[in-house]
Amino acid sequence: DEFNTLRIQSTKYENKSIVLKEGETIFFPLNMISGNTLDIEATWKTGGDCAIWVLSDGSTTSDNKVRIGVNFNNVPSDDDFYIDGGGSTGVLQAPIAGWDGKSEVTLRILIDHSLINVFYNGGITVGSWRYYPSYTNFRVGVSMWDHGNGGNCILDSFVAYNV
Repeated sequence: DEFNTLRIQSTKYENKSIVLKEGETIFFPLNMISGNTLDIEATWKTGGDCAIWVLSDGSTTSDNKVRIGVNFNNVPSDDDFYIDGGGSTGVLQAPIAGWDGKSEVTLRILIDHSLINVFYNGGITVGSWRYYPSYTNFRVGVSMWDHGNGGNCILDSFVAYNV
């Protein structure tokens, strides 16, 4: 696989079975995984409005981030996935082809400076986004949006590399 040759193996960061409560955000250690050239593979097992944060400034209150999310609605919908560039840059939303809204979802996220490509469920659905941050301290994290519905987001697998 050509992508494997681009991965800097010494930068591999892996985290399994993260359980998030509504309104919770976890940033991964800056010295373990950060930057704006990343290859991330993740599997959300179940949840609500679950997101991976990339190109973040590390603040939970600012709009300086890109959220790559999945909405577990228990039914297919037009906003199964989203890429939110923060602030006034807009949101890309779309259904995930063939997804029932409740089964696990895999993501492959490739970040090359300002370009973000996301492949859902093996590439059955793809989303792309451009983001031009004005800061240089790029954090990676995960979150569950608080909609007042209860439940948890379960990230079954998260593996990231600098490329």
